[in-house]
Amino acid sequence: MNRILFLLSVLMASSVYAEENSFYISLFDINIQLPNSCLWQLTDTVENNEIAVFKCDKGFDHEVSVVVQELDYSKIMQIKNSIEVTHNSESKIGNITHFHIEATIGTSSGDSENFIDAFCDPSYCIATFGTNNSIAKSIASQLKSIPNKPIKRD
Repeated sequence: MNRILFLLSVLMASSVYAEENSFYISLFDINIQLPNSCLWQLTDTVENNEIAVFKCDKGFDHEVSVVVQELDYSKIMQIKNSIEVTHNSESKIGNITHFHIEATIGTSSGDSENFIDAFCDPSYCIATFGTNNSIAKSIASQLKSIPNKPIKRD
């Protein structure tokens, strides 16, 4: 009888266990999925024009930051002009402009290949920075899967 109760309690405990593989942030009138490796930074670590900052994949051999902020085209160009860019492009995904920059950045342990991707509408951007662009690729595929919506003009 004790074995049956023990087995039943283990079975019930394992059936309630759930692991969240991702979470969503609402931007561009859709929910954008971020991996659960992203941690939302407290507001006192966020700079003045940033709405939210997430640190992702920390503890692996790379770290990626995801920033949500108001669109500032000059800041994107300032970043592009301040680093040694190896590749850059600007393309459209529906009503969203995708800025992609690859750069070699010198560190104390040698040169590091970094990726900067910004997905912007006329008001806001979600940008990823880091040595891995898998989160940016995920955001791009999510944006490609939504239908084009006309931009509302006043």
